[in-house]
Amino acid sequence: GLTVRVLSHFAERTFLGQQVAKRKVGGRIRKRVGNPIRTPPMQDDKDEARRRLGLAEATATLLITGGSQGSRAINRGVEAALPALRKLHLQVRRQSGSIDDACVAEVVASWEGRVKAVPFIDEMPLADRAADLAVTRSGAITLPELSLYGVPASLIPLPTASEGRLEVNARAMERAG
Repeated sequence: GLTVRVLSHFAERTFLGQQVAKRKVGGRIRKRVGNPIRTPPMQDDKDEARRRLGLAEATATLLITGGSQGSRAINRGVEAALPALRKLHLQVRRQSGSIDDACVAEVVASWEGRVKAVPFIDEMPLADRAADLAVTRSGAITLPELSLYGVPASLIPLPTASEGRLEVNARAMERAG
């Protein structure tokens, strides 16, 4: 963000993750190249990704994350939605952060093995690959990873992100379809 904007005025070339950033940086040549993302081996199909994550292969999977640190607001929203979600035949892979451990543990126990919650997901591309739908923040790396596997998502931008960048990301994804 800020570091790139300041240092870009001293650069001959500036490479950007998103087209919308062009208007905020300097450099004689500005080029959109996308964001680098990690990818699991492509032989990992959806079923294999689910197996590796300890999920049932033939069950629809909802991925819920609140960003790398978790989100109390998303955790509370999930807690409120779980009774309705329970009626659906699905399983949930959830990254909750460590901020609500006790509450999350109680909710997970009530789902009889259909919710797998962890404070942090190290293998995010594998979790994306296993998902049929995601509820997540709209980070600059999250969106390309979801797009790679064609995972539809309900995006919840962090309202306090600097310059509303997660809102900008979500709107760009919305326009792209």
